[in-house]
Amino acid sequence: MKILVGDTGFVGSNLKKIMQFDYTFNSKNIENAYNLHPDLLVYAGVRGTKILANKFPKEDEKNIEDAKLNITKINPKKLILISSVDVYDDLDGKNEDYISNVNNLHTYGKNRFLLEKWVEQNVKDYHIVRLPAIYGNNLKKNYIYDLISPVPKFLEIEDYINVEKEFPTIFLYYKKNGEIFYNINKDSKLSSYFLNSKYNSLRFTDSRSIYQYFDLRKLDKIVELVISNSIKVLNCVTEPIQSDLLYKKINGTEFNNYIVENPIQYKLTTKWAYLVNENKYLENSAEEIKGLINFIEEERKK
Repeated sequence: MKILVGDTGFVGSNLKKIMQFDYTFNSKNIENAYNLHPDLLVYAGVRGTKILANKFPKEDEKNIEDAKLNITKINPKKLILISSVDVYDDLDGKNEDYISNVNNLHTYGKNRFLLEKWVEQNVKDYHIVRLPAIYGNNLKKNYIYDLISPVPKFLEIEDYINVEKEFPTIFLYYKKNGEIFYNINKDSKLSSYFLNSKYNSLRFTDSRSIYQYFDLRKLDKIVELVISNSIKVLNCVTEPIQSDLLYKKINGTEFNNYIVENPIQYKLTTKWAYLVNENKYLENSAEEIKGLINFIEEERKK
């Protein structure tokens, strides 16, 4: 028996489309999975985003405790835990052999690091898959989402007033709620305006930032890889790409946006790259960019 926990989440919903499971679960029906003792449990049900976890640490700690309880109660023969590369306190070239100092991690990374350690100590047959920046069906946020749709989800009053001077019909697309104007609909005119506006959603990304992108529609192949090769921990990382380079590949123009003194730069590696005939990464930048361009073009047509 194969089961999936987290079928309504971003990762789980993508995995559900490409893998065969006997049963799938989420937070609303998780107790139905207790005592199933499946042959395989893919656990993609750790709730919480990075921003919310760091802002509300107690709530995130509860999410981790819920995950421990669920895994214990389900009691699988084999577990695949979907984790995050944010368990690293050093993002520069480290692979699976590196162990972070938990005291150097922010709440989100710390809690997922501790969950990994709990799994290692309490689950006999396990595999841990650490995901980097991800994209796929139902993408709702991150730099890739902003490249698809530069229309900001909300505007503060000052920004709204400035946009209104350049785009007088903005009132058709945003509705005020308190001190914030929220986007209520979109069309090609709005998208065209924000594509070249300094008030678009891309302004929140430093152009010097570096990320590693993984297509969730390939996650089934990663599941096969870790099981068939008995990999306990896998950094599911692709070759690092700087944000301004990706922007130019997508839009054909320059992107210069300096927000912070030291922008985030993910440059993690995996010691298992040789299994897919690659060096340090599961996918080289050429293939990664090709996949991103195809995905963004497909999404822009919707």
